[in-house]
Amino acid sequence: LKNNIKINNITFVLKEKEENDGNNICRLNSKDINFPLYFRNRKDGDYIILKNSNVKKKIKEIMIENKLPISQRITYPILIDSNNNIIWIPGIKKSKFCSKKNEKYDIIIECKEREENYE
Repeated sequence: LKNNIKINNITFVLKEKEENDGNNICRLNSKDINFPLYFRNRKDGDYIILKNSNVKKKIKEIMIENKLPISQRITYPILIDSNNNIIWIPGIKKSKFCSKKNEKYDIIIECKEREENYE
């Protein structure tokens, strides 16, 4: 994971400080995850452990609920760590690994420019 990566029409920026706490912001505590972090596409059977509930949910179901077209579901970037834990579906859902503003974190990633009609 490097600063200012653009995948499809989503740009990822590492930030020093951010007041927003929506799904376009991912705060991470480097002690809770295994490096390196990287982006990949969804694979069959992928699931995320949701923030605040510890419930496992399939990535495919989340993408369908968020009305992502099939063409986007195939190529949508997902942030994972070196243990293949799904950390974040940018702009859509956070995992248990993402911190809130009032929790400990030392990494802030923002996704920008998520366009509804990218191919």
